[in-house]
Amino acid sequence: MGPPLTGAVWDYWGPWAAFSVISFCGIGGLISAAMLPKAGPRTDGRAGAPETPAARFTLRDLVPDPAEYVSAFRMLATPAIAITVMVGMMVHVGNNIQGTFYIVWLNEVANIPGTLIGTLIAIASAAAAGGSLISAWLRRYIPPYWLLWFVIWMAIILIAVTPLLGSFVLFAVVLSLRSAFNGIHQPLVITLMLSTVGPNEKGKIIGLRGTANRVTSIAAPFLMGAIAQLITEITGDRTLGLEISFYIIGALSTVAMIFIAWRMTKHPEIHDIPRGNRGA
Repeated sequence: MGPPLTGAVWDYWGPWAAFSVISFCGIGGLISAAMLPKAGPRTDGRAGAPETPAARFTLRDLVPDPAEYVSAFRMLATPAIAITVMVGMMVHVGNNIQGTFYIVWLNEVANIPGTLIGTLIAIASAAAAGGSLISAWLRRYIPPYWLLWFVIWMAIILIAVTPLLGSFVLFAVVLSLRSAFNGIHQPLVITLMLSTVGPNEKGKIIGLRGTANRVTSIAAPFLMGAIAQLITEITGDRTLGLEISFYIIGALSTVAMIFIAWRMTKHPEIHDIPRGNRGA
């Protein structure tokens, strides 16, 4: 409901009203979080055991520990971890383009109003939820790493072909497919990441994944913007510059995915993980 509502508010009352709606929702989330009950004291699980008070937060907790960073990055020496991180980084190429240049294309080139853009986002969310639900079922029949590789590559390709689409229906169909692939990826990549480490390193591996993802989140929009600007300056056509940047990012991402696939063939041991029960 949120994206179509925000889009409609944008169309009828402008950006100030639309961002006010978003701010109102954010404040509601903050109030809800503030109303949650406080965490109780910890015990060791035994009846009558003395309670251990929660550790107090100090400013020192905000200071990064270099040893933790070194320890986390050393985990990349494990092929399964390195490959999972690399594949997981690539999904954010498409995600960040979808949140930036894709919206610009819809609004300024395809002339799709805010209400319909919000509807597209809502449709995408529903498709992603459906993809997540079938992720576990698919990995029973398809090697998980190849499944992850395929859905991420398809998600990138489906955002790179945006300039080839001309109608709202086509945008909706393609974005639904892309979001379904994204939905399959999300639980799959987390499961694979956690399966590569012991119980005491799960938080560290999730943090490593998040750090790597931020690199892609920063680099992809910057690179696409630079390409679009360069083509625009050469041709004098802003729309053409934006269009070609979609294709170039798709091509560069495909090269990166081929490299990752090659690395996967060099380390067949990464596929030696349980796929789950194949029964109905």
